Amino acid sequence: MNVLICGYGNIGKKHHQSIKANSKINKIFIYDKLSLGKHVINNLNNNKIDKVDLVIVATTAKNRLKLVKKINQIFNPKFWIIEKFLETSLVNVEKINKELKNKIAYINLPKRGMAV
Repeated sequence: MNVLICGYGNIGKKHHQSIKANSKINKIFIYDKLSLGKHVINNLNNNKIDKVDLVIVATTAKNRLKLVKKINQIFNPKFWIIEKFLETSLVNVEKINKELKNKIAYINLPKRGMAV
């Protein structure tokens, strides 16, 4: 299984730490336009990425629809984990839902649903 992590802030780094020891993960690609670390790419059309099975989106919600569409068109991954808010508008949430039709997507937002 190959994993693409989009966004390499605190949450993206935590995902990277969590999955890099998993024996079922072949390659981990990290996409972040701002970071230039040794594991980080800043171009999704990079020829180092041949296949992506799981995408973890840990970016801000701004332009999330555009990012999801681009990744889906280039790699057609089977699984998604989307952190934080899904998008900034309900219309865009519906468009993401349509884009990821018949795919497993998990949005990690547990504290928003918990009583305080």
